[in-house]
Amino acid sequence: MTVDTSSLGSVRNFAMEYLAKHEGASLDMLYLNAGIGGGGHLSEDGFVKLTEDGIEVVFATNYVGHHLLYRLLEPLLLDSKMARVVQVSSAASFNSFKHGVATSLQELNSRDFDPKGMKHYGQSKLAQIVWAKELTRRLGGDSSVYVNACHPGAVNTMIWDKVGLSGLILAVLNFFRGVLMWTSEEGALTQLYLGVAIDRLSNEDVRGKYFHPQAREVVNPLALDTELQRNLWTFSEDLVADFL
Repeated sequence: MTVDTSSLGSVRNFAMEYLAKHEGASLDMLYLNAGIGGGGHLSEDGFVKLTEDGIEVVFATNYVGHHLLYRLLEPLLLDSKMARVVQVSSAASFNSFKHGVATSLQELNSRDFDPKGMKHYGQSKLAQIVWAKELTRRLGGDSSVYVNACHPGAVNTMIWDKVGLSGLILAVLNFFRGVLMWTSEEGALTQLYLGVAIDRLSNEDVRGKYFHPQAREVVNPLALDTELQRNLWTFSEDLVADFL
């Protein structure tokens, strides 16, 4: 089974196939980890690149597709005795646009030009945290679904292969990739904690949080804006309405 989270049709097809194969089963863990960096956010003519659904490509891939996937699989998660949903965000969530996250399509697709795409990437990662907090509120404190987000750390993965750098800067980046960045196995630790440490999650009621490595919450204050949380959820529902 494969899925392209930049395409809402692909996400729906994946979810329908999964539901057909696992009819009557519950779902205990859902990791929302697929994504792209900011380097591919511009089209050849220099404008913000849009997906086939008319959504800015980084936001669509890293956030909107995940929202739809959760919504389609939600019944299976609610059937679990203790489901865990983990949004794999990033410290880049601290580097979004001035007002945080767009909550209308016009605002999203006309964001201030960012040639390196890092603010577009940061916006998508901040959206994941805002989403986790709003979904937790909607589910309620007695829900059997535990939703959290995390930053895996600076991990040496293929996402760095397409950062759009060259020359000396690229050489320096590649050096630090091998010396300072974590391996994929090390980068998975915080994600694993939020997925498999069920006794601690339950006993300490860990839900609606955003963790840096070592399971400590350090969050962009914008993610705590309850009005932004509600508005982003409404916007997300509007974007995926035709695929639910």
